[in-house]
Order: sequence, then structure tokens, then C-alpha cells
Amino acid sequence: MKKSDIDWRMYEDFHNVKYAPTKDILSDYKKNKISWQAYEVQYEKLISERKVENLFKNDIEDKYSNICFLCSEFDPKQCHRRILAEYLKSILNDVEVIHL
Repeated sequence: MKKSDIDWRMYEDFHNVKYAPTKDILSDYKKNKISWQAYEVQYEKLISERKVENLFKNDIEDKYSNICFLCSEFDPKQCHRRILAEYLKSILNDVEVIHL
């Protein structure tokens, strides 16, 4: 799905860097200093330490019925949005993950 495929007038954009990997984690992965598996472990540890499930419930889930995480990566297999979605699903009971 590309940006041009979405009618953005129907949606509210919400951005919070607490859901993103640190510059160091992302840079290390992009520069091949760490493997994808190491990236996943480091990013999941980071979002766990940040307690993003609380941010999600307070900032997003309580206000919206449908939520879509966007990222520049096409394939969710190697994307932080998949890790974040799966992490939230593992902690929160009412999260359904659908990769578009």
C-alpha cells in the first residue's frame, strides 16, 4: 500500500517517537552491524522498557476503534511495525493484527 492509495482526509495522523527504535538501533541494523534477529531483540526490549502498551492504551486505543501503523518498509517481516504490533497483541487482549 502506498501513500497515494489512502484517502488521508478520512484519518487522523498520530506520531510518537516512543514507538520508534532509537537512532542507534536502526543505524546499527542498516549498517549491518547487527543482524535482523539482534534488531528485533533490542527493539522489543526497548518498547518493553518504555511500556508502550500504556502509551498505546492512553494515546490511541481509548480514542480510536481502528488503528494502522505505517512504515517505509514494504514487507512486515523486517519492520518495526510488525514487532510493535505483535508486542502489543501479546500484552493486550483485544488487539487484532492485519498486515496490509
